[in-house]
Amino acid sequence: MRLINFKNLENAVDICYQEQKSNATSPLHNCLNGKLHSNCTSLADISRSFLHIFFEALLHWTPYAIFAIILITVTIPLLSRCCEMARCNTLTDRRAIFFTLFEDRIRREFCSQSAETMSTIVTAVSHILRRNPERPSILLCLASPDAKNTCIKIARATAAAVMSSFRKPKENIDEVTLDCSNYESTDDFWKFYEDMTQRMSRQKVVVLKEFEKINPQVATSLCHLANDTYAPFPQSIIIVCLDIGTRFDHNNLKGQAPVTLAETFLGEKWDYSLDNVAMTELLGRLTGRAVLIEKELVQLRRFAGSLPAIQGYLGPPPKLRRRRQIARSEMQI
Repeated sequence: MRLINFKNLENAVDICYQEQKSNATSPLHNCLNGKLHSNCTSLADISRSFLHIFFEALLHWTPYAIFAIILITVTIPLLSRCCEMARCNTLTDRRAIFFTLFEDRIRREFCSQSAETMSTIVTAVSHILRRNPERPSILLCLASPDAKNTCIKIARATAAAVMSSFRKPKENIDEVTLDCSNYESTDDFWKFYEDMTQRMSRQKVVVLKEFEKINPQVATSLCHLANDTYAPFPQSIIIVCLDIGTRFDHNNLKGQAPVTLAETFLGEKWDYSLDNVAMTELLGRLTGRAVLIEKELVQLRRFAGSLPAIQGYLGPPPKLRRRRQIARSEMQI
C-alpha cells in the first residue's frame, strides 16, 4: 500500500515538473518582449533628446559663428595691409627705390624742369614698375635749343634709377645707351632690333640718343617692341632723346604741348619715308609720353634745405613716403 502511494507521489511530482518546465518559457518570453519594447521606447526618446540638444546648441552657437565670420572678414584685409606695410622695412619694393632716387638724384639736380616734365617721367616709369604691365613705356624727351646735354643727362639719370630699382648694376649705363646715328640705313633694321631686345630683356631700359638721325624704316621696329596686343618685354622702358633744334620758336615751345611738337617735327621729317598708316602707328607709340627738356640753369646743390620747390609737383604718392624714407636711410642718401 505504501509502495503504491509512493509511486503515485512520484508520478505526481513528475507531472508537476513537466508542467512547470513547459510553462517556464512564457514568463521569459514575456520578459524579453517587455525589454525589447522598453528598449525601442528608450531609443526613440534618445533620438528626440539628441535632436533637441542639437537644435539648442545650434541656436546657442549661431551668434558666435556669425561674429567669427565677420571677424575673419575684417581681419584678412587688415592682415594683408600689415603685410604690405611690413614690406617697407626692406628694399625689395621697386617703386620705393625709384622714388627715392628720383627725389634725391633727378629732381634735386634738374631743378629748372617743369612740374609737368617731372610728373610725366614718374608716370612713364611707374607704369613698368607694376606687377604685370601690358607693354613697355616709351619716354620721348624733346631737347629744346641748347638743352641737348641736359636731355641726355636726364635720360641717363632716369635709366640709372630704373636699373637700380630692378637691382641691375647701374655702372653699365653706357651699355644701355644706343647712338641712333649708327642706324641710318634700312639694312640696319634687324641689327637695331637685336640690340634693343638684348638690352630690354637684360637691363630693362634702353636710352636712344640722337634719335633724329635714325632711319624711319628702322624706327618702325618700335611698333612691335611696344605693341599693345603682344609686347615681348612689357616690363621695360625706352627713353628717346630727340633734338628738335631751332625748328620751333620760343612762343611755340611755350604755347604748344610736347606731344604736338613731337608729332609736328617727326611728321615733317618722315613724311616722304613712311605711308600714313605706318606714320600714324609709329607716332602713336612714340609721342604718348613726351616731355620738353629745358636747359638747366640752376647749379646742383645737395645740402639740406637747398632744394627749391617746384610749383605743381606733389611728389610721390603718400603711401610711398614711408618706403622712400626707409630706402633713403638704408642707402645712406
